[in-house]
Amino acid sequence: MALVVVVVLWVHVKDGLVVVVVIWVHVKDGLVVVVVLWVHVKDGLVVVVVIWVHVKDGLVVVVVIWVHVKDGLLSVYRMLL
Repeated sequence: MALVVVVVLWVHVKDGLVVVVVIWVHVKDGLVVVVVLWVHVKDGLVVVVVIWVHVKDGLVVVVVIWVHVKDGLLSVYRMLL
């Protein structure tokens, strides 16, 4: 029963641009979960990208959730690969 959790948090601030990257890897009982959270803030534009990878019993599930906020408008794109 191996449990491995890796969290990488990367924050970049430059000229009003804020980029936050979180990579989270979880390994337990043959289940591998990889979560990548990417947040981009610039000029009132907020982009959130969540990539979620699930591997178990030879089954690979990739979910990409893309959230775009600009001028009070919210667009959510979800793609299941």
